[in-house]
Amino acid sequence: MFARRPSKLVLKIILVLGFGLMCVNAVVKLIGLVSLVTRQGPFYEAFADFAVVSGKSRYVVTNQTLLMTTQFLVVVVGILALIAVVLLLVGKDTWGVRIGTLGLIFSLCIVNFLVFYFAQLYALVEALGQNVAT
Repeated sequence: MFARRPSKLVLKIILVLGFGLMCVNAVVKLIGLVSLVTRQGPFYEAFADFAVVSGKSRYVVTNQTLLMTTQFLVVVVGILALIAVVLLLVGKDTWGVRIGTLGLIFSLCIVNFLVFYFAQLYALVEALGQNVAT
C-alpha cells in the first residue's frame, strides 16, 4: 500500500506559511536593526548590553558590526522569503519555490552560523524549523 501525497494546494499553503514566518522574523530583526542604527528605543538599549551567556560564563559582545551584519543578513533572507510568498500567491510556483529555496539555503549555510554565535538556542530552534519547512 502506498502513502498518499498531499495535494499541490496543501503543499503551497505549507510553503506560504513557512516563508511567511521567515518574513515575520525578518521584520522583527529589521525593527531591531533600525533601532540600533538610529541609536534610540528599547531595542538599542538591549543591543548596547548584548551578552552571550554560555553555562556560567558571560561574554559581552564588543563587535557591534558583526551583530549588525547578522541582523542585516536575516533581513535579506526575509526579503527573499517575501518574494517567494508573493510569487507563490500570484501563481508563479516554480520561481517562488526556487527563490524560497535560495533563501533557505542562504539562511542555513551562512546566516545561522552567525546567529549561532550570538544566541545558540535560538539558532538551533530556527534551523530546526527551517529544516522541517523543507
